[in-house]
Amino acid sequence: MALDDYLPEEEAERALGKGAIAACLARRDSYDVDAFAWTPHGESDAGEEEADHDGGSSAGADAGYDSSTAQPGMPRNPPVIYVAINLIVEACDFGESPPVDVGALYAIDTVNWRVLAIHH
Repeated sequence: MALDDYLPEEEAERALGKGAIAACLARRDSYDVDAFAWTPHGESDAGEEEADHDGGSSAGADAGYDSSTAQPGMPRNPPVIYVAINLIVEACDFGESPPVDVGALYAIDTVNWRVLAIHH
């Protein structure tokens, strides 16, 4: 959902004829996409881990949960997940100065399946 919003599939067709860098930035395989659930009990602002290491899920709530979309440490049904989309710099030949302002962070409501917020 987040990647479809950030980079629609037809974007690759629009980038044709605009140069190698534009074509590379329009390809989905040029990006790393990570989904995670945030909890205020996971890590402190100082970066030290607290006792809750399971992303806010109860002990064993996702034990044995076998899904192709499940990620380790993510509770089974978090109400909000975050999706980070970052450019893989090595995927494109930028020369000496790769762009640093490419990517986004999405907040996704998993109850109604809608985008709550986007930070570019």
